[in-house]
Amino acid sequence: MGVKIKYYRAFAYRYRFLILWVAFLIEFIIPAFENTIHDYIVLELLISILGILAGFNVLLARKKLFYFIVLLGAIVVLFKILSVGDVPDWVEYVKDFILVSYYVIIIYEIFKELVDQRKVDLNTIGAVLAGFFVIGIIGGIIFSSIEITSPGSFTGLGDEGREISDLVYFSFVTLTTIGYGDISPVTQLAQRVTVLFGLVGNFYSTIIIGIIISKFLANKDK
Repeated sequence: MGVKIKYYRAFAYRYRFLILWVAFLIEFIIPAFENTIHDYIVLELLISILGILAGFNVLLARKKLFYFIVLLGAIVVLFKILSVGDVPDWVEYVKDFILVSYYVIIIYEIFKELVDQRKVDLNTIGAVLAGFFVIGIIGGIIFSSIEITSPGSFTGLGDEGREISDLVYFSFVTLTTIGYGDISPVTQLAQRVTVLFGLVGNFYSTIIIGIIISKFLANKDK
């Protein structure tokens, strides 16, 4: 039994970034079925915990950082539970700050993996995809904080309670520079942050493509 546990743990860590991406992908898709799933709030909380556990798995080999991220994850879960009802704005701000801190640590690990990895494999592709999802989620959190601070900063948002989901969608549309125009920033702060995230999307794609191509060519020459 102990051997099997060690095997699964080694397997999970080996493909940690691929698992992280799958967890983020599930967390990204599930809100589309909000109106058709019974007990959606409970399911959303469970999926969020899954994403946090996937983040723990990424940092499993770095003990000090691992314990710190576990603490952040526990606080995030607590705030998500508190957010089920009406809560003061400061609770939302604290939760958003902790979430952004958590995701910044994850994105650092992803970039470190991409730089240190000698060859391109399935886990590397997972790191690339997970990195893009992390940046998109960070954007959604920041845009949501702007909307909470200054209601009406974005036009085209859905009914009350869907703002966060809509702004995560807007974040990814901005990062990919698709720009449908169904949601638009109207205040100066929202407009400038939107432009910055568009630049981040272009910067990320350029840097990552360069890293992947350079590693692929380096392995090909050997």
